[in-house]
Amino acid sequence: MFNFTQALGLIIRSADGVLRRARNLCVSTLLEAVRSRTKTVDLKIVNKVLIQPHWRKDFDLASFN
Repeated sequence: MFNFTQALGLIIRSADGVLRRARNLCVSTLLEAVRSRTKTVDLKIVNKVLIQPHWRKDFDLASFN
């Protein structure tokens, strides 16, 4: 249960107070858990989703101009 609490905290922090972003991140995390064939969402699953380019913040991406 402790891992779930950490994973949920990471989702909340990553959403930056935007409810739609939190919802989309939760759905993406659940889909990744299904792909990984696991029944437990933990930090590993959330981080796997957050590392995808469309979840990164603008200042995290390098500028190639």
